[in-house]
Amino acid sequence: MIDFFQQQENARKRTRWMIGAFILATIAVVAAVDVVILWLVCVAEPSFAEAPIGEMWLDPEFLSILGFTSLITLAIILLGTFFKTIQLSGGGETLALQLGGRRVEPSTTDFKERRLINIVQEMSLASGVPAPPVFVMDGEGGINAFAAGLSPEDAVIGVTRGALDLLKRDELQGVIAHEFSHILNGDMRINFRLIGLLHGILAIYFTGLLLIRIIFEFSPHAASSTISVGDDDDDNKGSGLAIILVMLLLGLVLMVIGYVGYLCGEIIKAAVSRQREFLADASAVQFTRFAPGLASALKKIGGMEPDSRTFHAPAAAEASHLFFANKPSFWDILFATHPPLRERISRLEPHFDGTFPSLSLDSVEYEVQREVRQEQPQPTRLSNSDFSSDRENDASRDNDANQDNSAPISASRMAFLASLFASSSLETRESAQSPYGAQLMIYAILLDDKREDMAQRQKGILFRELPPPVYRDFEQIASEIAAQPLAQRLALADATIPVLKMLSLEQYKVFRACAKRLMEADGEIAWHEYLVQMLVIRTLDIHFRLQKPAQVAYYAWGAKLRESASVVLARLAYAASNEELVVLEAYSKARKVLPFVPEQILSRDECLLPDFNASLLMLDRTSPQMKKRFLNACVQCVLADKQLSPDEFCTLYVVSAALGVPASSLDLDGASVE
Repeated sequence: MIDFFQQQENARKRTRWMIGAFILATIAVVAAVDVVILWLVCVAEPSFAEAPIGEMWLDPEFLSILGFTSLITLAIILLGTFFKTIQLSGGGETLALQLGGRRVEPSTTDFKERRLINIVQEMSLASGVPAPPVFVMDGEGGINAFAAGLSPEDAVIGVTRGALDLLKRDELQGVIAHEFSHILNGDMRINFRLIGLLHGILAIYFTGLLLIRIIFEFSPHAASSTISVGDDDDDNKGSGLAIILVMLLLGLVLMVIGYVGYLCGEIIKAAVSRQREFLADASAVQFTRFAPGLASALKKIGGMEPDSRTFHAPAAAEASHLFFANKPSFWDILFATHPPLRERISRLEPHFDGTFPSLSLDSVEYEVQREVRQEQPQPTRLSNSDFSSDRENDASRDNDANQDNSAPISASRMAFLASLFASSSLETRESAQSPYGAQLMIYAILLDDKREDMAQRQKGILFRELPPPVYRDFEQIASEIAAQPLAQRLALADATIPVLKMLSLEQYKVFRACAKRLMEADGEIAWHEYLVQMLVIRTLDIHFRLQKPAQVAYYAWGAKLRESASVVLARLAYAASNEELVVLEAYSKARKVLPFVPEQILSRDECLLPDFNASLLMLDRTSPQMKKRFLNACVQCVLADKQLSPDEFCTLYVVSAALGVPASSLDLDGASVE
């Protein structure tokens, strides 16, 4: 099983290493420019060159030139990085549009696009990552894909038209699972930083190019002006030509320095990217539990022309390390952002002989079209019995899942939300797949199902806020989910997230304000309202830049953190049972993982929702390894009685979401005690 927490820590370490390497590259570029400028100064002022080196470094004029040159060079690099960073600040959607992407509507009637949306939702549930918006590059006939974004909340997945047309379902599922791994393991932020830093160094090259263009555009005018001062004034004429030659030489040297620095950055980028690709392949197999699907997709790419791995959009060059596969080149040893296809396939299929089948587009298209005609997708349906912690039953279900390769997700606990969503009526599921219906769905989920008077008050708010036709649609949706249990509402709320991301910022603000009024109708937040707040509103707030993701602030278990951990663990223990002995046993199991939390469990009144929320917000600022240990304790707490009820699952799901950790990283078969 891929260790999410360790991979996040590795991603941070690689980011620090990468930034350090780019700082050294920047220093080298600045030093190289300084050397060139000082050489030109020495040529223009022989007195500098004749002075001893020791005296030169003490000369104020020399130092001022050196400092001015360094500042100008550094400013150009920083401005280039800043420009590209601002350009990409829109997140993954910005890059997808630059690559010629078209957003796929969740309600699309195109079967291949519908299948793509279904696969993305399946991999979302398998990975525990919110389903991102999906883009299709209609102008790209090759087989490729990418994931991009600054965080999982604003991530997107892009797929070429060729991938839709030429990959079978299990192959496409492997490719999408690979991209979900990049989202899960923190690769996207690294990739975006790489683009910005490389563009900063390349700005030196563009500065030199701009200088040369200016010289060629204005040098004829400058030369004629110099001559007009006096045709016999050879000194002036020679001086003007010398200045032009010096500027031309400076431009050429800046281009060389900038491009060499850029190449060094490309080598760093390639080294970082190659290792992350192996991890993404391994994670994809973990999500799909079917290695041949991904291997077959890689073989299909290898059997086609190299151009089938290339994006043709102008923005593709700087984003090459984001793609699923890249066109091989002569410089693969240094500059390849992806490992060789043969090596990737061999890790998935150890007996692969290294030869790719020669594929014709006609035969591949026929094969895919035949599958499309025959495919009758059926949702995986599970029951509450899937929450039994019996190891043999789990193993049996997993074996069955491996045999049924067309099933969306293997029958595991993490598929419980998928089963609940699938068990809803067709009308309810369709409502959750449009921005209009998704908003009304959230409003309906927020209705208080335990107090009729409060539900009527909430409906009164909506009656005043919504136009009559919209309110009638809301009442229909509310009636459909009125009798559904909390876990099923959670599944529906989870399904609305990618659709609600399609709203504009202003539309989202209106929706958010209305949802807030429903939550605060009675002056307090109920548990079902809190689920919507943490899973939906918080995720969308980050997506729409209304809230920043929590930054790590704690690396050790101080007194306040120990108290916060005890609040969450106590609430989980009380959720497990009403029997005191069972509650104490659950809390005791958690303390074996976190022995430094208070031995005495808090009372129910000491871990109410406001305290629970404040504790989670503090724990969200801990390091990945601290979160791993804490969530391990949470799992031990809820599994103390060898059972995991749907309500316990939902609580644990919300805790993991509040800490920004995919639920797939939780070992619900029993976490090891540290």
